[in-house]
Parts: sequence; C-alpha cells; structure tokens
Amino acid sequence: MMALGAGTLTLAPLTSASLGLVRLVERCLAWQANERPSFREILHALENEYKVVRGKAAGEHLAHLFAARRAPPHVPVRHLPRP
Repeated sequence: MMALGAGTLTLAPLTSASLGLVRLVERCLAWQANERPSFREILHALENEYKVVRGKAAGEHLAHLFAARRAPPHVPVRHLPRP
C-alpha cells in the first residue's frame, strides 16, 4: 500500500504479449486521462492484434501443409537378390 500512496507502484512487464498489446496497455495506463486511448482506439488496436495473431496461426498452418506436400514421397528400398 505504501507504493500505491507514493506513486511508485508498477505493473510487472508483459513478457509474452506482442509489441502492439504492450503499447496499448502502456497507453491505457497513462497518468493523464487525455493521453489514454478512446474505446474506439482500443477496439481498433485489438482488432489489428487479432488479425496479426490469426494471420500468424493461419500462416503456420499453411506452411506446415505446403511443407508436407513438398516432401518427397516415401519410397521403400527393395533389396534385390545378388547374382
């Protein structure tokens, strides 16, 4: 409670969030109200983050599918009898 009263209370760093989300959180926590994003700005930022995440997930899925198609088919090796 002392840190809260002294104004030194801080939030733990967001280590697993994207840079866009980190910036959004920083703006939301701005001391001055006029520096905080509006609801519309928050919605826009979250929609953009969702598109990035969805695109990455789709890209990884498609890359996996294309990699599987490019792999040569498994050809069993036949052992021929020696003459």
